[in-house]
Amino acid sequence: MEATDGNLRTRPERNGVTAPYDLASRPGARVVEDRSRAPRSAPSPVNHDHPPLPPHVVVLFGATGDLARRKLLPGLFHLSRAGLLPECRIVATSLEELDDQQYQTQARSACDEFARGEVTDEHWLRFRDRISYVSGPEGPAGLARAVERAESSLSGEPRRLHYLSIPPMPPVRW
Repeated sequence: MEATDGNLRTRPERNGVTAPYDLASRPGARVVEDRSRAPRSAPSPVNHDHPPLPPHVVVLFGATGDLARRKLLPGLFHLSRAGLLPECRIVATSLEELDDQQYQTQARSACDEFARGEVTDEHWLRFRDRISYVSGPEGPAGLARAVERAESSLSGEPRRLHYLSIPPMPPVRW
């Protein structure tokens, strides 16, 4: 039987030497990387020669839900930390009655739990300053005001990105 180490297997000893070989080199082999035991490290900042993206306002509906907590907030934080998030503001909204600070605390908790690598205070403060929250009871008019404030804080002509992280039949209170 062959000993394994991640995606590499070692050939049985021959003349006292164990030689690793790549499983992908076998005919018809399909190798899937096992990341379950890999350490989660922070990405290094990336500097590409792409033109800068225009500023954005990301309106995140369902911002207190599981998808936002597990994927969207940690993903946006990751992009921010890596220097890949354009100048932007995140306007989060949900039915829960929270203020900006309470939501930012929830967002920090989500990033601490689900983001890859360490969430340093320096990176977090830069990301946190992009986030505002509008609770459901403020209604569409409150959300429109928050989006206008976010757009006015950005240079140029910001684009809007609406992300609907809501169930198919959300409860309607507005």
